[in-house]
Amino acid sequence: PRFSPEDRLKYRFYEPLVLLHILDPIGHQRISPCPSEDLVTPRLELRELRQSFLEQLAYICDYKMGGDTVTAMALEARPSGITYWVASNTKPSRSTISFLRGVLDTLKSLASSHPEHRNIIEDGIIRRCIEF
Repeated sequence: PRFSPEDRLKYRFYEPLVLLHILDPIGHQRISPCPSEDLVTPRLELRELRQSFLEQLAYICDYKMGGDTVTAMALEARPSGITYWVASNTKPSRSTISFLRGVLDTLKSLASSHPEHRNIIEDGIIRRCIEF
């Protein structure tokens, strides 16, 4: 029995630490986020770039304080193309999905745009994120 306040406090922290220790091997398989200055290095792996891209997309979809819009994203390669999986603490709203589709379509057009127009397109993405 945990009668004393000190014992209760100690066990409150001890049990999660044991659980973290048990799950640690799983944690090592995760890709650690790369610092933004590493994004320009040519040695950055495609896998790390994808992870960073998804983290940034998830970040711009988390628009409301309180945790309901905290978002995670994943990619799935299918014969018909790439599928983006979106998860959040509550069901992603239609406006979030619409916003995300718009950003992805704009990014897609950015790849084939004339270099002179890229700044305008990038500014449009920034404006869209701020307004969202």
